[in-house]
Amino acid sequence: MTFRDALAYLLSLGHETLTIKLGLKNTETLLDAIGDPQRQYPAVQIAGTNGKGSLRSRSIQSAVPQGIRTGLFTSPHLVSITERIAVDGKPISEPDLCAV
Repeated sequence: MTFRDALAYLLSLGHETLTIKLGLKNTETLLDAIGDPQRQYPAVQIAGTNGKGSLRSRSIQSAVPQGIRTGLFTSPHLVSITERIAVDGKPISEPDLCAV
């Protein structure tokens, strides 16, 4: 799958504000199925609207001491959909996004 194919597929799912599923049931079901990995490490969860959560998340990520790995998922993106997923401050590559 190419990046263009992956992007077309993701965008075909509908605008996130119109297709959102409220509640945590789907997330809880998924986490339960894979052994609740979120309980294995310390985490910070930030929720917001209109970019406030994304800004706070990036601020907190930049304050984490070097040597501690970070993962970040934000939505929406500003320029490229690859901005939404980052590990240690680096956006996911187009090939990695296509793979997942």
